[in-house]
Amino acid sequence: MLADQPHIDPTRIVLNAASFGLTGFEAFDALRNKFNIQAEMADMLNCVFLTTVADRDEDFVQLKEALSGLRMQSAHQDSRPRSCGMRLDFDEIRSLAGELYSRDIPEAAMGFRDAFDAPGSFVHIDSCEGMICKEMIVPYPPGVPAVFPGEIFTPACIAYLKRLAEMGGKVQGLFEGGRVCVVA
Repeated sequence: MLADQPHIDPTRIVLNAASFGLTGFEAFDALRNKFNIQAEMADMLNCVFLTTVADRDEDFVQLKEALSGLRMQSAHQDSRPRSCGMRLDFDEIRSLAGELYSRDIPEAAMGFRDAFDAPGSFVHIDSCEGMICKEMIVPYPPGVPAVFPGEIFTPACIAYLKRLAEMGGKVQGLFEGGRVCVVA
């Protein structure tokens, strides 16, 4: 049955939270905190659930009821401010992500190892444009590095990382207070 659809993983359920007017991060948190359902991961627009042979029919009923509750809750709060303090613009999110991951490979000012071994300092992400990255910056998901050591921080990359962090996303290499490590 699935042989003619090799790109489908029947063990995963992907919820596009944007259809509820939520970010994936907001849906992830609401499902965990209000409905006691743990998703595998979330990104700006989606929540992913992992199913196993240990899941029972009742688990799927609970998920369905939670999603119905989430949809009703978001419908009643359509004009509320977002948890990240701003109204979401999904076209902006798609644009930022598309710009970041469809861009040319960033200019490398020095080799990976040289940058990694070089002395470093922490600067606020608002101040790092044109500076050389010392530690890999990896938004998760998708878990694809946005900036490697030795590469130069670009405006598109900075905008994407800031927006993702504002929305509740996880960014390895973006430290407390919005700091990144750059080559000194």
